Amino acid sequence: MKNLRNIIAAMVLLTATAAQAQQLPQTAVLKAHDVRTDIYTCVEREANEDDQAEVVSVWIHDLNTNKVSRLLTTNPDAPTQWEKMKNGNGVKVSFDNIAAAANVSFIPYDTNKILVEGCPDARNVWSYIIDIKQRTACQLSSTSGLIGFSHEAGYIIMEGYHYDIDAGGRSPVIKVFNLDGQLIKQMPLPSDE
Repeated sequence: MKNLRNIIAAMVLLTATAAQAQQLPQTAVLKAHDVRTDIYTCVEREANEDDQAEVVSVWIHDLNTNKVSRLLTTNPDAPTQWEKMKNGNGVKVSFDNIAAAANVSFIPYDTNKILVEGCPDARNVWSYIIDIKQRTACQLSSTSGLIGFSHEAGYIIMEGYHYDIDAGGRSPVIKVFNLDGQLIKQMPLPSDE
């Protein structure tokens, strides 16, 4: 039943007329701004007991042309990609496999790229580098979200965790990615002990 509701919701969104696609929804919220572009999100379907994740659309407003267009709509049932992330590198995904979009940030040094992240599974933050010109996406192997950007080197700094089988449980790590989603470095966070 859950999958049927999601399919119907996706079909409704896909069948939006071209005129509707050119108008920013009234409930859209500005999430990121630079001199050329505004990025908005709009909750299309609220989370509920059956579906823990919202369905969110991401919109682009080109300030030079005043054109508004829908970039993507999240799919809370998107498959996990963790097992495909070899050596901690990100994995290319289609826009149909972006699970959440609660936060949006422009990535310094490449004005065509944004970082979109959200928590569709009530546990992990899923993060995506999205090239808005090329219409490509890469899911990062981070599970706790954005810390910031290295403005000199152009790196994305994320927090995640890894499991320590010997000590038990999980421990936090800092992960540094380049703009293509490749893991540059991973460092454990200091322990409180």
